[in-house]
Amino acid sequence: MGLRLLHHFTLFTSATMPGAHLKRIKDCWSIDVPRLAFSYKPLLHAVFAISALHLFKANPNEASLPDIHCIYLEQALREHRLCIGGMTPQTADAVCFTSILLLVGEFATLQDRPVASYKSVNEWMHLVRGSVSVFDAALEIIRRNTHPANIWCITETFPIPLRTNSDAGAFSFLLPTVPDDKDDETALEAYRGAVAHINATWLAMEAKEHPQISCRRLMPTFSPCRHHYATYGGLETLHTNTLWLFNEFFRPSGNT
Repeated sequence: MGLRLLHHFTLFTSATMPGAHLKRIKDCWSIDVPRLAFSYKPLLHAVFAISALHLFKANPNEASLPDIHCIYLEQALREHRLCIGGMTPQTADAVCFTSILLLVGEFATLQDRPVASYKSVNEWMHLVRGSVSVFDAALEIIRRNTHPANIWCITETFPIPLRTNSDAGAFSFLLPTVPDDKDDETALEAYRGAVAHINATWLAMEAKEHPQISCRRLMPTFSPCRHHYATYGGLETLHTNTLWLFNEFFRPSGNT
């Protein structure tokens, strides 16, 4: 099964990763990441996990795939937590890609969650918050290393930031009409900025922006508004609408 999952990831899942419409990023996911995974077990298991998830989307009759996805996901999470504490210049690159795959995989499963429950959203929020410090530590190690890292391929090709003013547009209904006394002004400003970012992303989608570019904008890992998502919890309504955008545009095309 491991060989099948690696084969599927290399040929198919890698092509659905955010930004993979660019050959440089596609090659990174299909060639460089599998190579890194052979020397960093958490990354290998994260590759297997997201590949099983993607394979199940294409073959829903294979009833064993969800369990296989969960098994490899649990292994990746457990091993990743253990390895982060001893991160070295040799593993920092793989740590970044492992974190990305865990985030993308978790984000992809949110489209199937019960609409009335925010448990999965909150779990994803916790994963994002934890990943921010991991990325910061890993990138700091990578910057001090003279050996070129593959992760720069991802960070240096992020789409040009959208022009997000304070306009919430079609999502103005998300803004609080009467501020709560308990609301912190900094948190409210972050919330408004995130809503404006969603509106700008929606407008870009309406203007027929490439779906892979829009997908990268919706993932917080290396986006300009990642700290809006990572620092402030409880933005369930905001995330519900982010996921609605994701479902609206990416479910038919089969993107991870």
